Amino acid sequence: MKELKRIKLFAKCGDEALELLLNQPCRRQEYPAGRRMFNPGDPCRALMVLVEGQAESRMMGEEGRELLVDRLKAPMLLAPAFLFATPNIIPVEVTAVTDCVVWHINREAFFEFMQQEPTVLRAFLEELCAKGHFLSGKMRSFAVKGLKNRGKTVSSNILRRMAASPLWPMSPSN
Repeated sequence: MKELKRIKLFAKCGDEALELLLNQPCRRQEYPAGRRMFNPGDPCRALMVLVEGQAESRMMGEEGRELLVDRLKAPMLLAPAFLFATPNIIPVEVTAVTDCVVWHINREAFFEFMQQEPTVLRAFLEELCAKGHFLSGKMRSFAVKGLKNRGKTVSSNILRRMAASPLWPMSPSN
């Protein structure tokens, strides 16, 4: 229970309320360093709380390149935006960088708990908003990098074509 109280979501919960939640379907799972914790497409049926360790989330980008989405450090929620989504699947690969411990709390039990504990509901909504801001910034960063890379490729192709043209004054044949 102390592990969960370290996270903002449960920090203001009474011990009795949190104990009732933990008596619902949930489990504490350990992941050794280097182990893949979640794969893209895995169902998100539980609130996942990283209480120990560090992990990384990655996804495949353009041209099959792997992109680092985020470095994850306990204590924090994992993939909270997908818990109640349709479809509720995890879109990224998550791998333990160090030994990790994750609590998996049943989605329906957590939903009922939030209805009984308004501070938890508010903290969960704040977490979702913060994650939305983070992902928006990440997308903007990827878009700018993508434009720069596409610009370099286009510029390079144009220069190559111009240099190969007999009409271009700087062409090697002139």
